[in-house]
Amino acid sequence: MIKDVHTEAFCIPEKKDDTVSRKEVSMNSSIASLALTQPPSTVTGKRLLWMGFFSSLAALGGVVADLILQYDPQGNYSLTTPAPLSIAVWRVFVGSFLGVLCIPLAITGYWVVCTVLRETAPRLFGALFWVMAYSIVIGTVFHSTFLAVILVEQAAHAATGAAQVSLLHLQTTLFAFSVPLAAFFEICYLVMWSIVVVTVLRRATRYPRWIVLVVPALLSLVIVGVEQSHVVPVLGNILYPTVLSLPHLVFFLLSTIVLWRKSASERQALYPHPSAGTAR
Repeated sequence: MIKDVHTEAFCIPEKKDDTVSRKEVSMNSSIASLALTQPPSTVTGKRLLWMGFFSSLAALGGVVADLILQYDPQGNYSLTTPAPLSIAVWRVFVGSFLGVLCIPLAITGYWVVCTVLRETAPRLFGALFWVMAYSIVIGTVFHSTFLAVILVEQAAHAATGAAQVSLLHLQTTLFAFSVPLAAFFEICYLVMWSIVVVTVLRRATRYPRWIVLVVPALLSLVIVGVEQSHVVPVLGNILYPTVLSLPHLVFFLLSTIVLWRKSASERQALYPHPSAGTAR
């Protein structure tokens, strides 16, 4: 009897330990289930919306800067002449300064796009963001060369003889300096948006598939086509100076609207309105 009592005495703690371990497992599983059912943080969603709104304002500033700096009612645009010879000096300075101020801020729009698509391809779009950020800096430098090219061109047009020859040679030198900058940006620009198109079409992302129809690279090609075709000369003359800025404005606005609507629908699914349950 004594032996049995001792045996039972020693067995009781084992049952308690077994009960405690089961409770711990149950608590851990419940905690894990709570972690899985918790709604995702809305900080990133809000940040995406605010950055999208900010990038739209930056792109709008770029559109205004391009029109001030380059718009010509006659449509005398060429690769070597970024603006009409008769352009007022205030337009040169205001357009150049506003462009240099707003163009780098377009990086925020690329941050939104790469953040959304990083959910599908983290490494690819993590690297692409930095490539595009760097290329936008290069594009800003390219935009800043317009001021010098325009002023030198106006001075050469007013000069004669050796002074004119010297100024035209300086203009050619400035143009040769700016060409590699433009080429670098355009290559990155086309490659970046081509990858975005392929990703959106082939994988599930927050973006609907129709958004590939308004990617900036495609809209830029459309603007060039409208200007070169001369079907509607007035429209081409207005759109051509904004060949890069206007497509960004359109895409960043639509991207922000799409993400805002998606965020609103997700919030509604997580926190349905009480009246919806009462109606049921």
